[in-house]
Parts: sequence; structure tokens; C-alpha cells
Amino acid sequence: MRKECVDSSSEHRRLSVSLDDAIASTSVSPILQTSHILSYFEKLHSTFFERQISLYKFMSCENPIFFQNQQFQPMTMETHNYMEKGSADLVATLLTENFPIFQNLSKTDKQKIFGPFAVRFINLHRCWLTSKYSLDNEKLAFHYRIYYHFDDIEKLFGEEAKREDIRKLISPMHSILLRFSQKIGNLDLSEMERGSLIGLILYQQMEVHEMKVTFASEAQKNLLIALHTHLIQIHGITSGGLRFAQIVSTLTDLEMISNSWNNMIILGNLAVPRYHEIFLLVSDTLSPK
Repeated sequence: MRKECVDSSSEHRRLSVSLDDAIASTSVSPILQTSHILSYFEKLHSTFFERQISLYKFMSCENPIFFQNQQFQPMTMETHNYMEKGSADLVATLLTENFPIFQNLSKTDKQKIFGPFAVRFINLHRCWLTSKYSLDNEKLAFHYRIYYHFDDIEKLFGEEAKREDIRKLISPMHSILLRFSQKIGNLDLSEMERGSLIGLILYQQMEVHEMKVTFASEAQKNLLIALHTHLIQIHGITSGGLRFAQIVSTLTDLEMISNSWNNMIILGNLAVPRYHEIFLLVSDTLSPK
């Protein structure tokens, strides 16, 4: 049974040409460059999602009785820990396989950039999951087929947890994520748009942390130009420009969400022991293995 689950994973082919070279290149015409650049980002998110599904299926094989129902399940400490740690590994794989610029950073710089990237990307992914599966009753998809809801606080924090204190602590963050999920759902982002956001998140964080600033700035500018050009070609000048602004504005939303998580972690550690270890992929200080 385990072999069947493992074999079901879908592996993304390695890029034959360096993504970094492609996005930094200005030697081709604008239209060709747009297609050239965006083609490298198109499958980034869908590949991560496919691998997270495989991670879930492997966990299902380990717990066949609990997971025989393929509907979304309430999040427990056991399932959350498994998926959280596994997803952190998948984020590291996403970076090392597709961004040579990350692979070539020093160990110290990788540690500085990994947490900020992972937090923002995972928040985008979780809200996309929530909108994709149209979860009701204020449920948030934290992982594939696993949701969080206030009614399940004890399943995540334990029976000894102070339910009302935790609810007060999490409620503002919960509302922020639900609103962002609705925005992502309304945008109905394409594979290419989601992939482009992954690149923009990385290049933005490289600039913030002053890592290879010249490259990061040029890469970010070229990706924004390519995305803008593509959207205008598809939707026209007015609608394409509006959609471009809406997509890019999600980067500001992700910054706000990340700051809110960081503040909540500080307060959470006062209310729940090892609170920061429960929500691993929300801290800018998270480091790759």
C-alpha cells in the first residue's frame, strides 16, 4: 500500500536553462523575453502543490484508518506537525531546484532568506488552498486536505490549553487570513501568475536583506515588466493594468500577514508553551536544514 502512495507523486522536470540567466537577460525582444521569462515560473506553484499532495498521501498510508475519508479533515497536532515539517522541506526543494541564485548563497545568507520567503509563500499557498476548495464556516486550509477551525482548538493545542485565551489570540489572524483567501479567490490566479508571485517574493526578500541586490533588483524589474506585458496582451490595457496592480498588491498583503504572525508568535509563547513550534512556517527566523 505504501509503495502505491509513494509512486503516485508527480516530479517536476529540472529546468534545462538557468532561471537566473533567463530573467536577467535583456538580449531578446520584449515579446519574446516576456514569454521566455514567464515560462520558467509557470509550473513552480503547481509542482509544489503536487508534491504536497504526495506528502499527504504518504501520511495517509501511515494512518489508513484516519484518512480513508478523502474530505478535508480537522487539523490535529500529529497531522499538522507532519505536514508542516514536510512542507518546509518542500519549500527548500523549490528554492534549490529552481533558483540557482539561492543555491549559490552562503549558508548564513540561506538561513537569513529562507524563513522570510517560506512564511510569505506558505501564507499565499494556504489562502489559495482555502479559496480553491471553497471551505465554509470560517475554515482555513493549512495543508492539503487539512483545515483549521476554532472548534478544533483542543485537537491542536491539547485539552489543557486555555480555549478562550487562544481564541482571543488567534481570532485577529484568522480574520486576516480569511479576507486574504477571499481576495485570492476573487483573483482566480493562473499557474503563471502564482509562479510569478513566488519569484517576486524571493527577489523582494533578497533586496530587503541586501543579498545580491543588483541581481535581485534587475530580476524583479524584468519579471514585473514581463508580467505586466503579458496581462495587457491578454486582458487589454485597462483591464490588464488593473489586474497587474491587484496581483502585485498581494505582496503588500503578505508583508502585513507576516508581521501579524510574528507579533502573534511573541504573544502566543506567553499563553501556550512551545507555541512557536506549533506554527513552524510562520516565523521569519525559520532556517533550512
